[in-house]
Amino acid sequence: MPTNTDLGVRQALADEYTSLPLLSLAAGNKYETGALFEGVADTNTKTIVLENTSTDRAALLLEPTTSSSGQYFTDKVKDPTIDTEGNTAPLVNNKTDEPDTNGIVARTAGDGETGVISGGTAYPRLTAGGGSNASNASPGVSGRTGVVDIVMPGDTIAIQVQNVSGSAQDISIVASYLTLATEEFDSLRF
Repeated sequence: MPTNTDLGVRQALADEYTSLPLLSLAAGNKYETGALFEGVADTNTKTIVLENTSTDRAALLLEPTTSSSGQYFTDKVKDPTIDTEGNTAPLVNNKTDEPDTNGIVARTAGDGETGVISGGTAYPRLTAGGGSNASNASPGVSGRTGVVDIVMPGDTIAIQVQNVSGSAQDISIVASYLTLATEEFDSLRF
């Protein structure tokens, strides 16, 4: 049976991790990227690729959100091969006076895009949508911290959506992430 002291320590750790996004925002280390892909043909796939080109910062991916007006599949792919670099996706620091992206590059890929990826390790695929109601999905379960993946220097993660509605649909993909110096991981009490 845990003691009150154990519960206090657990609560302090929980508070520390739930405050990480807010602290990162205040420090200028919270970012958002994404794209709206209009008129995506049935069976076509659209992708946002996050590539960590830094040498000393990790990206802590928060639950990405995918949305479409029709049925779709969504998934993530860890460390795909970037066969052809795609167009740069908008990348915004959520602190309005901080323009730096901390070594993260976001690009589009998929059917009809210039970017092409292949291989990698696929996460479990989700399905969402159907009918005329827009639906959202979040590929990844974050728990209390909101963090679903840690993209270390030199690694890449892709968030994909495949239209399976039977007709052309609009698709959006939005990914938020925090950056943290890799040396700071040692001070975190995971």
